[in-house]
Amino acid sequence: MPEYEYDDEREEERVLLVELPSSTRAREMKLTLGKAILTVPVAGAGSFDALTDVLLSHAKVDASGAARLGGLFSSSSCPQLRKLQLRYIDGLTEICLEAAGTLSELRLLDLHDLQALDVAATGLRDLGINGCIGMASARISAPRLETLACEQLCPAERLIFEDAASVRCIEDLHLSHVFLKPKGSKWKDVQDENLSASVWLLRHCIAMDRLQVQMVWPHFWSHKKKTHTKDCLDQNCICNQPSSWESQKLPLERLQNVDFREFKPYDSQIQLVSMFLTKAPALERMTLVLHTRTYQGSVPVPFKIPCFGGCCLPIAWQTDIELRITVPTKYEWTRLREGKEGESVLTWMVYVFVIWITEKVLIKCF
Repeated sequence: MPEYEYDDEREEERVLLVELPSSTRAREMKLTLGKAILTVPVAGAGSFDALTDVLLSHAKVDASGAARLGGLFSSSSCPQLRKLQLRYIDGLTEICLEAAGTLSELRLLDLHDLQALDVAATGLRDLGINGCIGMASARISAPRLETLACEQLCPAERLIFEDAASVRCIEDLHLSHVFLKPKGSKWKDVQDENLSASVWLLRHCIAMDRLQVQMVWPHFWSHKKKTHTKDCLDQNCICNQPSSWESQKLPLERLQNVDFREFKPYDSQIQLVSMFLTKAPALERMTLVLHTRTYQGSVPVPFKIPCFGGCCLPIAWQTDIELRITVPTKYEWTRLREGKEGESVLTWMVYVFVIWITEKVLIKCF
């Protein structure tokens, strides 16, 4: 493994150079390279005839290597490839992958320099794209795709995903409780452009029956007011946002399970949750994991979710030693079945009793 030294303005560094091995017999290749500079060979027919599982992590590639990497794992070079995972690869600005029909799982994680993605995989069923914060365009062709995990994609206007209707499960989807304004709005920033792809997915993944949502706050929100005032004259305030999710037409007819993370029980986020409860007639279960320490001063924010034909109960608690109180950290909404109302009331009484006992024990301990 050769190495060379170079000077920058501050210190000398030792840089490792690694050449990607080629083997017609290897079935698995898992390389974590410690930020070594990776030399990517030119793709050739049958370079990895038997390779089925690849993990390539913590490496650097130059412009030529970035252009060749996708071709190296294409159907001609890797005809048996089933699982491909690329993680923490610096300099990888584009991926153009025409995969073999055997590829069923693809993970692209923390590729911070990735700008353009072009994937064609007829057998792909599980696709994960997380931490690719610089992606500007994406084209995905995967007619058998079932599970999509994506914190964020490129802006919706530069996303081509013709087979979105096949997706049944979306994980790690970032959503804001504030709906996005149209193009040209003063609020449009990088994060909101990426969130537009999340809204696009909700509109086009018509077969979706499972959804996992990560609640996020738009950049402009952190220093603005969080309540609505009719007489507010501040043009940068949330008061000037549109009517949010209530008017959106989303095809949620098949949705059965939804999980919300980092949920804050403010009116704006409750409005988003209410939209799912009212527009998903097949919904059976919804879980809400609260944001850590959601307080107004020293008092927990009251949790008030409209039931809409169901029952919402706490299923996990946490004891705040400083305030000497036990507060719920996770709620679960389930649809009420005919004749089951009494059981739900009994369950609620048991939960309240457990909380009361816990607080009594806590007070005695302190």
